[in-house]
Amino acid sequence: MNTAILIIVAIAVFMAARWAKQKQNQAREMQESLKKSEELSRQQAEQLKDYNDRDRQLVQNANDALFIFGQKDGTLIEVNRQAEELLGYTQGEVTHLTFKVLFSREHRQRLLRMISAIIKKGHAETSGIKFRRKDGSQFIGEIKARRGRIGNRQIVYGNFRDIT
Repeated sequence: MNTAILIIVAIAVFMAARWAKQKQNQAREMQESLKKSEELSRQQAEQLKDYNDRDRQLVQNANDALFIFGQKDGTLIEVNRQAEELLGYTQGEVTHLTFKVLFSREHRQRLLRMISAIIKKGHAETSGIKFRRKDGSQFIGEIKARRGRIGNRQIVYGNFRDIT
């Protein structure tokens, strides 16, 4: 009987050791998988940062003035350096303006028709529009714009330039 008990105990110890080894292996595999996931996440975050930096460089250093404004409220969201130079506003100032501030009263109706066309067709362009700079001076420009999205927000984006 002692021999049978010893065999049962030996089997139980062997099974417990085997189970513990399996759990250690599973834990090691999970740690390795977690390390791989963390590395992949780090690489993806780095790649996303690189894409954002590249896009920022392209937008800020473009030859034409670029803009993004909210389709719903007409508030300017962002402009690039060329737009800042043409209009005389800084990026911080622009985000508090609506498109109405930037255009002469006599051309607002044309601008509203253009925005309507963008909403219906997805894109539009017009030329001979009077822009108003921060200092009150004006220039004649052309605009090309498209409808788009940033997250859940509907936007209109495009470019404009002085054709005076």
